[in-house]
Amino acid sequence: MSKQPKKSKPNVSQKPKGTKKLVLHPTVKKFLAAKPNTKTKKKDLDIEIIIKMIIDGLSYRAIAKKLHIDLHNLHNFTSSEQHSARVREALTTSADTFAEMAEDIMIKARMNQWSLVKARELAQHYRWMASKRRPKSYGDKVQTEVSGTLGLQQITGMQVM
Repeated sequence: MSKQPKKSKPNVSQKPKGTKKLVLHPTVKKFLAAKPNTKTKKKDLDIEIIIKMIIDGLSYRAIAKKLHIDLHNLHNFTSSEQHSARVREALTTSADTFAEMAEDIMIKARMNQWSLVKARELAQHYRWMASKRRPKSYGDKVQTEVSGTLGLQQITGMQVM
């Protein structure tokens, strides 16, 4: 019996040096190939999928996991000058998704104490997320406007008693 040397596995945590290109998972590439958009370029298709995921209410961590990319690279890609405005708009739009998720979780909750408590906490979290992404619609800050005129009368003379 001779011992065979163990095959060394590649270190998964090592990342190629100097790469900044967003690399998509093969299943996402198949999805893109199935529905090509002739108006957008290949590099813009990547941001389209990311924006759709943001609007659907996925977190950056979940998006990075689904696309099999590093979270840091995802943040750099979405905060680049060419994508930041569209990502900001998608984050604002996703507030509606979180508001709907809050409503759905309460409707679908089972009628036992644990499920109701859990649903209430999740609904509160979803409403909080909606308020951070679109504070004008879902925020709890109340702004009061006061209108009118303020007039001053000029006193010309004083009487001394």
